[in-house]
Amino acid sequence: MVVVWAKDGFCVVVMATSGVLKETTVVGAFLCELNEANPFKVAFTITVDISGHGNFTTIQSAIDSIPSGNTMWIRIQIFAGVYREKVTITKDKTCIFLDGAGRHVTFIEWGDHELMYSSSTFTSVAENLVVKGIEIKQSVVHYSLGTYGHGSHDTGYITAQGRDSADDPSGFVFKDCVILGEGKAYLGRAFSGVIIANSKLSDIVVPQGWNAWFNVGYEDQFTYLEVDNIGPGANTSHRVPWLKKLSASDLGQFLSVDRFVNHEGWIANLPTIV
Repeated sequence: MVVVWAKDGFCVVVMATSGVLKETTVVGAFLCELNEANPFKVAFTITVDISGHGNFTTIQSAIDSIPSGNTMWIRIQIFAGVYREKVTITKDKTCIFLDGAGRHVTFIEWGDHELMYSSSTFTSVAENLVVKGIEIKQSVVHYSLGTYGHGSHDTGYITAQGRDSADDPSGFVFKDCVILGEGKAYLGRAFSGVIIANSKLSDIVVPQGWNAWFNVGYEDQFTYLEVDNIGPGANTSHRVPWLKKLSASDLGQFLSVDRFVNHEGWIANLPTIV
């Protein structure tokens, strides 16, 4: 599960595999250990400062320093600056809190134009990741909110969630956010579950909005929803015909933190986000 919501002017991204498969079946990620004696409830804090006044000068080196199979929340405090690097969080680097100095002063930038699977500025396949106060950029498409984005020579993708099947409970929820940048991009592609609600979409979004990618013919198994958005990119009159529409009751389930996102109560096990 990836959930994005606004908090004090920032979009907070929380990633975990918790989610509701059916009404009574739950698939859950393990819960990271909290340190109640620490103000952030983390085991310890690692600092990253591009000017050399922290423990590390790159975000990737700080991530690499975390032990494989870590089970306690670890905060990586990232000072203001432009970090020109590709950041990858592998599956074994769990329980990480990336805490930037603010999305207007803390940037991760990269400019690959290679294969789609390898060109992302920011990639994470680990469970239990919290990202706050960081803006992620790619030279062709600039992602202000996306936790996972792909660049190409022509059009990029804001999300590429990649469910295993239509019954996969995972998904991305973007609520009360801003999606902006340069170039053009689809909101998402292929076997995905993505909801964008109450958000502002710039003209970076292509009119059709979504792309079936290599799964043409299986569009009925995708879950793409756009609800109550504003901005030039929010016009859905030319969207793909398989964009989903739900009743107010069904939609409310997916937009409720307690009913959908926090079904298992795992948010209480997150570090303190201030």
